[in-house]
Amino acid sequence: MSCDRCDEFRDRGENFCPFCGEEFREDCPSCEEYKSKGSRFCAVCGRRFSAAPAPRRKDTDTESTLRSISVWIVPIVLLLLIIETAYLVGGTVSVWDWASTRSMDILVLIPNLVVATTISGAGLQIAWILLEVSILISIAVMGYQTWKVLSSRPEPMKSTIVETPLYSVSMIFGASFVMSLITAMISMMLGSGITPPGDMASGNTPQALLEFADAAVWEEVITRMAYIGLPMMVVGYVCKRKGSWKFLFGGFGMSRVAMVLIVISALVFGFAHMPGWGFSKVISSTVAGLLFGYLYVKVGVHASILVHFLTDYLAVVVLTGLMGIISIMTLAIMALGAICLVLLVMKLIKAPARIREMPNWVPPVQESMFSRRDRD
Repeated sequence: MSCDRCDEFRDRGENFCPFCGEEFREDCPSCEEYKSKGSRFCAVCGRRFSAAPAPRRKDTDTESTLRSISVWIVPIVLLLLIIETAYLVGGTVSVWDWASTRSMDILVLIPNLVVATTISGAGLQIAWILLEVSILISIAVMGYQTWKVLSSRPEPMKSTIVETPLYSVSMIFGASFVMSLITAMISMMLGSGITPPGDMASGNTPQALLEFADAAVWEEVITRMAYIGLPMMVVGYVCKRKGSWKFLFGGFGMSRVAMVLIVISALVFGFAHMPGWGFSKVISSTVAGLLFGYLYVKVGVHASILVHFLTDYLAVVVLTGLMGIISIMTLAIMALGAICLVLLVMKLIKAPARIREMPNWVPPVQESMFSRRDRD
């Protein structure tokens, strides 16, 4: 059996499992021998062995305790996402009207920031709608993925939620938030605090709503998709992997090449912040880029967009009438985010052993990004 749904569809008389692709037929006498050696095909009958979903590594008692506490960040982040989305959608008309008389540069990273073109008027209005739709689609995809995991598992929600994209987004957001605070405090101690650009918008204003939505979506396109997804798509085609175009949207799983690309994209992302923010911002942005890149590879571009959106739109909602509620939520995210950061560090400590098990180029065939869940 290759996954926990195989028996269900085998009993129905189906020939294949629709979840993992396992073919339901009797093995030839040599199949088990070659399968146990890690071969992808049987040398006698030619049967291809489906890649079984990787079993979840057993946590230590400390990890289990920390993980059980960390799940409480999920409802807080979900509430924050609902609030930020409400401001995004609620500002549709005001931003549309404001954009009719404004212009905005479209930037690309090659690897320095370069103005590709400038859009204004109707073009900027259309861009605003596309950005808004992209964020809403990202939320819908994450919700669908999470529902698929929760609805297919008999275990209690608290134990299953850790395998959902919603938990991954919440965890990375919390850890990234804490890391940004740590790097900011270190910069202040060294006498080089992080100073935002003078023309940076904030609060519930049309400019802030547009600019932060643009950052959440477009920066993921020009860093994660351009520096990770596009090269992995090319590698997939070179390795003759079917459906390699899907690699552009992330969620393909980890390989050694993917790890190198995550580091490259993080560095490009970090140094792209230096012109407006100064060198102090480079460190926190590079760390955030590593976390966003990891999420992009493991879950998909929609997940990295949502973490970026959650981070940037804090500058919108924190200066509104909800400041008190947001402040309490922020304190909770700081506390739980510290636990999430510890869990990530513990995972990083185990990285050498996991890297030895990774494929060099492209990951093995696995679940669709629309149903995959983090098992590492």
